[in-house]
Parts: sequence; C-alpha cells; structure tokens
Amino acid sequence: MTPPPPLHLARRASDWTGYGHHGLWQLRDPTPSPGVQGTDLASGTCRYLDFPPGKLDGVAPWSVWLGAAIPVDGVWRITGTGVMLSPDEGDAVTETLDQAVSTMISTAQGMPLAELDPPQPVPYDDPPPHGVRWEYFTPLGPAYATGSGNILMMLAGRLLADVALRRARGPRPGKFADDPAPITSGWVDAPLQKLSGLTPREAAGADVPHKMLLESMLRKFEYQAALALPREDIPDVPALRRTLGMGTAG
Repeated sequence: MTPPPPLHLARRASDWTGYGHHGLWQLRDPTPSPGVQGTDLASGTCRYLDFPPGKLDGVAPWSVWLGAAIPVDGVWRITGTGVMLSPDEGDAVTETLDQAVSTMISTAQGMPLAELDPPQPVPYDDPPPHGVRWEYFTPLGPAYATGSGNILMMLAGRLLADVALRRARGPRPGKFADDPAPITSGWVDAPLQKLSGLTPREAAGADVPHKMLLESMLRKFEYQAALALPREDIPDVPALRRTLGMGTAG
C-alpha cells in the first residue's frame, strides 16, 4: 500500500484544487515589491501575485498574464505555464472568454445547442476595452470568478496556441489603422474612428463607454512607451492625460 503524502503536501494539494484561479491577470505596475497587484480581466478579482525571480524583467505596464495563480502557504503564486499578453491581446482573449462563459450559462439554462451562436475568432483587430472596465464597474464576485476561471482552464491550451499563431503571422492592420497618430499636432482635437467619431478631448468629457475607449488607448500608449518600441508615434502620455483631464491611470 502506498503511504499517504505528508500532511503539509496533502493540505497544499487541497488548496490548489479548491482555490487555484486561472485568470487574465492585468499588471498595472509589473515591478515586484516583492509581489505585484494583478486584476483578473474576466471577473475583476484582485490578487497580490508572486512571480519567480526574473519573470517580470522587461514587462511593461498593463501587460496581462494568462495563467493560473495558486495559494502556497498564504501566498498567491503564478504557475509556470502561461503567457504574457499585450493590452490588446488581453482584451481580445477576455472577449473570447466572456463569450464562452455566456454560452455555458445559456446551455445550463436549457437553450438548445442549435440556437447558440457559433464560436467566433479571437477579435484581435478590434477588442472591447475589457482592460479598463473594472475602473467603472463592480467586480462580479467569487462565484463568477470560479466559473470563468474553470472555463479559462479548459480553453487555455487553445488560446495559448491561438496567440502564438497570431504572433507568428505578424499583426495585421486593424479596423482603425487610419486614425491619426497621437504625435500629430492637434491629436486631442482630431475625430477618431476608434472613439465613434469623437475627438479625444470630447471623449474625455463624454459618457462611460467613450471614456473607457479613450482610457484603453492611453494605456496602450503607456505600454508601448515602456517597451521603447521603435516607433515615432508614441506620445508623452502624462502630458496627454493632463491635457485631457484624465488623471492618473488606475
């Protein structure tokens, strides 16, 4: 007969099974001190996460870790399997997860499979601004976090492969590729397709959906600036925030 595992290992395995949380963890500030704050884009759940030494080297603000966090001796530690996403990739994958959760809920409520919408491709070109929604809406609570985390666990392999394939193919011009670059003189007063024809200045004073779109754009610029990408259209985001009256992100 195989001897039972030591009590501390059995307790740890029970914690992993009962409390492990697959999520899309947005990292507002990825500088460890000693851990980092992560917000699950699917549910709004916040965790103070421990990453292995060196794992966050070179990671830019607003990056999203797709992977599991498990409790180990009172500390939420990320597992070794996962991938760091850009803000746009995080929004796109969160939208796909939200659609999967909706499908599972509809199925549980008895909707016939023939009436369900077919699965859609991950919307990399124009994802909703999921990365900013928990600044404006109430987190969905532990029950939803558990459900969405379980579904993400089932989808993780496919999503990781999809992200890798998309990166190998290279980015395609998005739906709003013709919008003026933010370095352009007068950008804050230029109508943008991404903002439904509003200017950034108008969006800053508009309703919540437009403010979310604008905030999402600013965070993307901050991400790009932190990576020091070789582009000429990355603006001075703090100056833009002051001009628009958007304040400090997060």
